Amino acid sequence: MASRSAALLAGLAALAAAATAAGQDYVPVRETAVAETERKAMHEAYYAALQRVLLKVVGYQAHAEVGSRFRRDFDADFDGFKARYFTADTDYRCARQQGGRYLCEVEGGLMSAAVQVDVRRMIEAAEDRVSTQLTFAMSAKDVRDTRKQFVVDALSDAFTRAGHRVLMDGAVNAALARKRVDFGLGIYEVTFSKLDGPGAYDPYDLQLRGALTVRFRLTHIQTGRVLTNTPVAVTASEAGPYPATLKQKLVQDLSRGAAAEIARNVNAAVVSFDAERDANGRTR
Repeated sequence: MASRSAALLAGLAALAAAATAAGQDYVPVRETAVAETERKAMHEAYYAALQRVLLKVVGYQAHAEVGSRFRRDFDADFDGFKARYFTADTDYRCARQQGGRYLCEVEGGLMSAAVQVDVRRMIEAAEDRVSTQLTFAMSAKDVRDTRKQFVVDALSDAFTRAGHRVLMDGAVNAALARKRVDFGLGIYEVTFSKLDGPGAYDPYDLQLRGALTVRFRLTHIQTGRVLTNTPVAVTASEAGPYPATLKQKLVQDLSRGAAAEIARNVNAAVVSFDAERDANGRTR
């Protein structure tokens, strides 16, 4: 029977899509690898290129459960793997080093859309179709910046589109009493910088630049364990002749960017936590 973490990958894939929605289907790549044989070095360079894109889609899960699945497919059928994810003009070159090992470089293009499609297909192949809906209790009551609502709304939208439930304010207490909350997501700092200060707007290139830092904490409600509390920082810019108009648009862009990063971190943490619980259960 497939683990529950395999089913949770559905939520991870959907939220990762929000993080890469504005990205390209085609991504130029250039990666190197060193190994004892030319073939091994060439293979590792190709996989390094794929893993770089996978990191942008699923965060550190590229080195965990999700990455392991891609690696198994890669090792089983390298030619098929290369044909699916890499453009036809992608090529490699190798040179033997003084120590006898080989250095290979892969350069070309990778189809990131195919990576996202296959993350979703992992779910379709799962034998155990467990419900993937999770309930998150979100709180940002201690944040002083009045623009925090842009961040909260962007996060709520990303999680809701993934099929999860997001509770706030009075609804949280009732759900907690009925033990209907899986995770607590506390946002305790939202700091917009640069866009409010002098020099944020460049009158020569008509660019308004800004940054946003969001500090948050994800907690498993039942155990009280903190799963992640890594701060997220994003930057963005908007071009136009009217700084006042650009500022509102920039705040929204920064909020969506931060929400995408938080969603990726949160879901990678959830999948890892659930995989760990499955492993512990099997051990017991």
